Amino acid sequence: MLVSLEALAGAKGKAKFWVLPVFEGDQILLRKYDVEKTAKAWGFSGKKGQAAAVTASSGQPILLVGAGSRKELSAEGVRVLIAKSITHGALQSAQPANVLFIAAGLQAETIPTEHLVEALAEGAVLGSYTFNRFKAKGTEKDALPFTPARWMVALDKVRALDRQRFAAGLTMAKWTNWGRDLLNQSQSHITATRLAEAARRAAAQFRGVRCAILGRREIEKLKMGLLLAVNQGSSEPPRFIELHYSGGRKGDAPICLIGKGLTYDTGGYNLKPGDSMKDMHMDKGGAIGVLATFFAAVELKVKKNLICLVPSTDNRIGGNAFVAGDVFVGLGGISVEIDNTDAEGRLVLADALAYAARFKPSHIVDMATLTGAAVVALGDEASALFSNDDALANGILQHAEPAGELLWRMPLWDKYNDKIKSNVADIKNAGDRWGGAITAALFLKRFVPEKSRWAHIDMAGKMKVRPGFPYAPAGLGHGFGPLLLARWLREL
Repeated sequence: MLVSLEALAGAKGKAKFWVLPVFEGDQILLRKYDVEKTAKAWGFSGKKGQAAAVTASSGQPILLVGAGSRKELSAEGVRVLIAKSITHGALQSAQPANVLFIAAGLQAETIPTEHLVEALAEGAVLGSYTFNRFKAKGTEKDALPFTPARWMVALDKVRALDRQRFAAGLTMAKWTNWGRDLLNQSQSHITATRLAEAARRAAAQFRGVRCAILGRREIEKLKMGLLLAVNQGSSEPPRFIELHYSGGRKGDAPICLIGKGLTYDTGGYNLKPGDSMKDMHMDKGGAIGVLATFFAAVELKVKKNLICLVPSTDNRIGGNAFVAGDVFVGLGGISVEIDNTDAEGRLVLADALAYAARFKPSHIVDMATLTGAAVVALGDEASALFSNDDALANGILQHAEPAGELLWRMPLWDKYNDKIKSNVADIKNAGDRWGGAITAALFLKRFVPEKSRWAHIDMAGKMKVRPGFPYAPAGLGHGFGPLLLARWLREL
């Protein structure tokens, strides 16, 4: 679907189907089309979630969608408006080639114009996402939601800055959907090797992006003992993805993005229950999120030097698999006692954090579907943020609302280090069940390069889409990351 930004005056004649958002209590802007009486007959008042398909006196079909209170409009509300419009029955029945979304009256004091314009682009791209790779033609594939060939968003006037912001929204949403396609493929289709190949193909689209894929031999030579430990039970070799982009000044310290790349997680010999295991091909959500963020930032020409690191493997059981009680030494020289084989994500991240030290990064942000404890603490709509630096944490947090993400800063209390003390090694990889998201973050902190400003995002709750989510089908991968972190990188 082609998504474009248009000036309203010239756009009305380009589409035979219009979508008009209306605030609660407002008059309908298109008065000369005589649709207010019809709207009232349908009981339409502009309340959030309302919609009414009407026909103007001229014969123009118009879908009215409720925008709710003008005082409560948010960027996320705009994305939801567009996404629900795309899947509305009136549009699905009409199946128009071109659709005009009239956003001219959506401006509100609660949302800056730049956030509004970006959200208008993101809502269209994200809301039209489908995943039909494995559906046969003639069956469910044909029943997937219809999307028009062209979706036009119209403002009264379009400034050059509006076009820039709209293009940025399209870019962030495009790479989010790229990530979703990888996230939704199972272990039989996306192994560590194939994830690395996908990253290499994406990198090849850009001049100036350097991609290195480390295989088992290089990983062994580097003595990444923790990544290798998790990989022991797998028939698939591990991979370590390394991407570089020089958008800043020569010599400037880079910003490092690190993501957990577990292409499948059984839990190892601390085996997960069956119901918890079926979605574990999405345990690579952190890796997908930082990769999509990296490529979005490159396309946006962010003026920073960036490095993206992804340690990748699956976690299986087998005759050679690691077990509780084992001790391994990671790249950083720190020995780790395995308390729980299902606490594997922090092990692979630890080797990546230690590897990052060679680049002397100014900032490190790691992201992972790390702990169920984060979901218990914050629910399945929010992510936990940990950081050793207030400015970094606040910088990320300020972009959570425009990105439509719930993000909450959690503590790094030193006292909780007692929970991960080991009698036989420098540290153990898990403690008791209490405060598990905190102890996981404290484990990672032990491997963070000295003097680096570091943030850790535990986004386990955003691994997959819950029922009722407006701009991705339930049960599929959420695509957390680019809308938040690409915004942060751009404004840093």
